[in-house]
Amino acid sequence: MGLYENALYQKEDEESVELESIILLSSADSSAISREIERGRIIAESMNWARELADQPGGALPPREFARRAAEMANEFGLGIESLTAKQIRELGMGGLWGVGKDRTRNQRLCLFRYEPDAEAKKPASNEILRVRWEGITFDTGGISIKPAKGMEEMKADMAGERPHSEPFAR
Repeated sequence: MGLYENALYQKEDEESVELESIILLSSADSSAISREIERGRIIAESMNWARELADQPGGALPPREFARRAAEMANEFGLGIESLTAKQIRELGMGGLWGVGKDRTRNQRLCLFRYEPDAEAKKPASNEILRVRWEGITFDTGGISIKPAKGMEEMKADMAGERPHSEPFAR
């Protein structure tokens, strides 16, 4: 994750830093270490994928394109995905969400992801349901006319779920 670079608008001939190898020395079980390394790789790649989306200018990643990329990712990794349209959002009574995103030129979407492991997958220790919330707002203009210029750059942080000057929420 530390090597992540926003190279979206850089020339291809510019050099980038790549990690070539890591050497780990440990007396612990190597299979346990391998599992943890794989887990870390998956988390880092996921975070960098989200960073790439958040680094896009608002106009380059409207809701329809955001939903398309989310569906592409979900299909690649075996997640279920349902993409609700503005009409479905309104019909479900999600008035607040519909009201904020009712700009008809942007084709509002709400993506719902599901991970349902197959019968052979390791069962969780409890029947507890894990919920992960990811706020993928492509650009939030809420109150833009009354916001001071200082801090305007934080508007893009909404997409990544970052809230630099407000109460943090559980991730």
